Amino acid sequence: MHTIQLELNDDLYENIVEKDINIQDKFKEFLSTLTDDGYPSISFNEAQKRVKNAVDDYKNSSDEYLPLNDDYWNNLENRINNL
Repeated sequence: MHTIQLELNDDLYENIVEKDINIQDKFKEFLSTLTDDGYPSISFNEAQKRVKNAVDDYKNSSDEYLPLNDDYWNNLENRINNL
């Protein structure tokens, strides 16, 4: 475990103390949100299963998949330029 030192202005510290805020808990919560990408974690096996299902869906689909050719990229570039 590591320790982080934090400097606060006196008035801010007094305000936090008056409101009975647990600085350590709030700081830990804040730091956790910095590293959380918003997506729940999944196991390697779950990721492998999802990829396998996606590939199977692609292989067994009657949908038509078109290759991305120069017309596609030119059209996309024109649309971006016209935004």
